Amino acid sequence: MALSHQYSDIFLSYSRGNSAFVRQLFERLDEGEVQVWIDWDDIPPTAEWWHEIETGIDAANTFVFVMSAASLSSPVCHMELAHAIASNKRIVPVLHEQADRSQATRVLLDRVAENAYIQALLAGRDPQAVADENWTLLESLNWLFMRATDDFDTAFATLIQSLNTDIDHVRAHTRLLVRAREWDTRHRENSFLLGGQQITEAENWLAQGLEKTPPPTALQMEYISASRLAATRRQRLIQSSMLVALVGTIVFSVLLALAATDANEQRTFAVTSQALAEANEATAISNAQTATVAQGVAEQNAATATVAQGEAFIQRDRADEQAQLALSRQLAAQASTLFTDAPEEALLIALEAFRIADTEEARRSLIEGLQTAPQIRYAIQAYPNPIQQLHFSPDSRTMATIDNEDGLLLWDVETAQQLNLSPDIWWSVNTAQFDDTGNLVTVGALSRFATWDSRTGAPISLPALTDLSNTSEASLSTALSRDGRRLATFQPFLSRVALTDTSNGDIIVSIDIGDAMEAFSEISEIALSDRGDRLLMYGGSTLSLWDESTGAIYEPADEFVYTAALSPNGQLLAWAEFINQRAIIRVWAVEKQSMLTSIEPGIDFPIRTLQFDEASHVLYYGTTEGSVGGHDVLAQEVVLPLTRAHTTSIEALAINATGDLLLSGDETGVVILWDINQTDRLARHLTDDFSRHVRYLGEDQRYLLAANVDLAIYDLQNPAEPVLVQPTGYDQYVRKIAWDADRSLLATLGGQGSVLKLWHVQIVDGQPRIDLLADDLQRDISDMDFSPDGHYLLTVADDHINAFAIDESMGDWTIQKVDLPDVPAVSVVTVDPANNRLATGQIFSVGDLINSESSTDNKVTLYSLDERGLPYGDPMRTIILPQRFLTVPWLIAFSPDGTLMAATDIEGNIGIWSLTDESAAPLLINSPLRTINSMQFSADSTLLLTTNTEGEIQQWDVLSGREAGAPLGRTGNPLLDLDVDASGSIVAASEDGILLWRFDDEQLANLVCERANLVLSPAQWRQYFGDVPYRASCPDRSLTAADLLMLQ
Repeated sequence: MALSHQYSDIFLSYSRGNSAFVRQLFERLDEGEVQVWIDWDDIPPTAEWWHEIETGIDAANTFVFVMSAASLSSPVCHMELAHAIASNKRIVPVLHEQADRSQATRVLLDRVAENAYIQALLAGRDPQAVADENWTLLESLNWLFMRATDDFDTAFATLIQSLNTDIDHVRAHTRLLVRAREWDTRHRENSFLLGGQQITEAENWLAQGLEKTPPPTALQMEYISASRLAATRRQRLIQSSMLVALVGTIVFSVLLALAATDANEQRTFAVTSQALAEANEATAISNAQTATVAQGVAEQNAATATVAQGEAFIQRDRADEQAQLALSRQLAAQASTLFTDAPEEALLIALEAFRIADTEEARRSLIEGLQTAPQIRYAIQAYPNPIQQLHFSPDSRTMATIDNEDGLLLWDVETAQQLNLSPDIWWSVNTAQFDDTGNLVTVGALSRFATWDSRTGAPISLPALTDLSNTSEASLSTALSRDGRRLATFQPFLSRVALTDTSNGDIIVSIDIGDAMEAFSEISEIALSDRGDRLLMYGGSTLSLWDESTGAIYEPADEFVYTAALSPNGQLLAWAEFINQRAIIRVWAVEKQSMLTSIEPGIDFPIRTLQFDEASHVLYYGTTEGSVGGHDVLAQEVVLPLTRAHTTSIEALAINATGDLLLSGDETGVVILWDINQTDRLARHLTDDFSRHVRYLGEDQRYLLAANVDLAIYDLQNPAEPVLVQPTGYDQYVRKIAWDADRSLLATLGGQGSVLKLWHVQIVDGQPRIDLLADDLQRDISDMDFSPDGHYLLTVADDHINAFAIDESMGDWTIQKVDLPDVPAVSVVTVDPANNRLATGQIFSVGDLINSESSTDNKVTLYSLDERGLPYGDPMRTIILPQRFLTVPWLIAFSPDGTLMAATDIEGNIGIWSLTDESAAPLLINSPLRTINSMQFSADSTLLLTTNTEGEIQQWDVLSGREAGAPLGRTGNPLLDLDVDASGSIVAASEDGILLWRFDDEQLANLVCERANLVLSPAQWRQYFGDVPYRASCPDRSLTAADLLMLQ
């Protein structure tokens, strides 16, 4: 290896099979004094080796990837490329040998399957998905051709030129990435942050770099934001410590000044008077001589000043705009860093960033925060003592809390009010739980067992209040099966853990745990599966699981156990370890007696409590530092980002039966209720009616038109039921719809035979109306669209374009077919009204899709439209789609301003082309390969919105190709269509009905203020916003008296 810890110009990624070519390339680079990081050693992969590789990539300005069949089938090369992509490195592909994607990927997957260490480095990532993402990125870039038949010198000169392009930005990107990585790996210690002028330079680079390539990474933005935040806090400390000394100095200086003033005053006055007299005489003579000249100059200057003043105002406005953009992006980055430790505070900061300037970063931060950050409904001080247990009733209307002194309390979940129904239990309660009917089952310290009506607090079975036989010895820990028929007790003074039948007091099993002192030191808690057939005992060095079916006791842990949990179905066992100052959660499959997965939350403090959900596949955990997180152990993905809401250790967790509410209790007696619903929190469900298509309707866009088999119109002010239903006469659903420019003419395509019908849609005296103009205009249609003025309807039948003239000039509607020049091989048509253009494309048949590879038939052809809006002449432009497009196009869309065209194939590949610069390379979006059902640009042409088969709406920034915020929807069922209004509000159609998203300032502010249970104080405001005048983000929430005094 070379330059393993130094900055380099190039990281050279290659396969050993291309060593001869790479040696030639390296020598030429070395002759030009280009510093190259390259691994010449063929050594087995280890953790230290991979760390060197990652460090080398981070510290290189440019990542050069030598493309060949060998490298594209190499797991290591793909991992290196994936790390470079994740780090937003500038990537230069060098094609040395042609490679077949399918064959290379098959070899790659086989090699990954054979290499256990590579599988470990992948950390659960799907190698197929990694390869697809890498290929997608490579296909979107310009390649340097250095094959055996190419001119090496010419390609090499191009490589050197690309290395030096925007080199200052790239070097700063590398330097800040290396420092940010070091800060992140050192647990984000402040000593690794930037300081002084470095922060200002980094902020300037960030403001400019967001529009450059490569763009800043999220980690870099967090690092710069954290540096500014730490510097601000240090400055306040310095200022406060200097204040006393400064006051003393000022007082002393004032006393000295007063003493000297009298002595100097008279002398100064005399000297000044004489000087003024002489100066006035000279000025009078000079003014007389220059008065005439000054008048002419003044007139000229006045005209010049007017122009200069206008330019100054423009420059000032531009500077103000740039400052606001920079501040918005900085605040968005700060909000992103705070979502874990202070989610409510982060939401308010993200909202203000969005209000200052609607930047991509601010929108993404705000929407992701609203989508993913858990909502804290409320916090209550349940006890002055640590919480021991928390429980939900089956209907989630009641919760039970237990501490070690005040016992059991019942609470109304909705109001957080304590219920006056808590059983009057004279012994302390060790265990309580709700049975399936909602009754409360309790167990006391002496194993006294009782059942209570949780609605009235009355005992249901008084005889059960007596001690269970054989278990009257004091129990330090107890656990109940779901039906309450089995009771487990930890009885150290009897040297046992016993499992008892509560119906008769018989002991089912008694497990010997040694003498009392040994038991005290090794067991602290016990737990039962729902059926009571598996018993967990843990504490310190002990983790034991008794299995009734085998009679065996398993001990799977090798390290000290901080806490443990058994899934309700008894299939999974989880425990927490703390090794080398890092928390680790182990999940063990009981029946297979093997490790299922290990979870590393990335924290340097222990995990205090674990709790499975009712479905036994989501594991929630609470930390000693007051954070809560959740992980789906089967899907191996985060479901609740680690979020801190408590100030002390979390002692107990509970999840309700539906999995959307979480309780956490800490060692100070505080209980917090979380809303952890994973569905889209921004969506408003308008109607449950199955809809395939949806469009805004009316000048004020008050109405929606939806189509499935029939047409329906909904009033957005009361959308539960349609105000109008118009039967279409189709025997099957409406497959496609098309509107004219003012949305008064509607074409529908549906039913057997793909029948085309034409409708007139209007609002008459505030009432919607739909009239049928043509019932069976044409059959076997594949696509249609209106001319820009709506006077012609263009259709595709038999792979050719047809046209129908639509006229209302005589009071009646007339529709006539018009002969057109032959435009062959067409399956898709889309009109660009802004530029009077028509886009056509061909899609293959299903059989062709299965049997064909990409070909030059995958293209979009643009035609000019005449004054009538009909195509004429030869194509004005032909766009050949990249190889990654299997078919073109599935859909075509034009931006409202006429500058961009987007196309997608059936596999979900998306490309955006410039219509103003034909030489510009297309922007290929790295989206997951999911079928796109609909596609539309936003009204301001800055976003491309798509719906997919996964039930998501994705918003793509048309400049960067990145998502502007987290996906919307996530309904689980496909979203079939969408429409966007001028304000950015979105409606979408699905099997579940129609959904609405609003993104105006008022709606977003309402959503944030519903979620946030606090307001930013003046001190917090100054911390993040500096000199920006204070305003209440949520005016309905009140400041404290101290905050109001500070404002005054």
